[in-house]
Amino acid sequence: AFPPKPLSSLFANTVLRAQHLHQLAADTYKEFVSSPGMGASGGGGAKRGEFHHLG
Repeated sequence: AFPPKPLSSLFANTVLRAQHLHQLAADTYKEFVSSPGMGASGGGGAKRGEFHHLG
């Protein structure tokens, strides 16, 4: 069995993982919207600004 971890430690770890995933998603989105062919006449992708509600 694993040694028990304090709940605060588990919570802190969860928060750090969530922040990392949020940053990864933000970076991926920025890369996506800045890639070529994402304009109105582009290759069927989302138009620039279509996901502006993500922040």
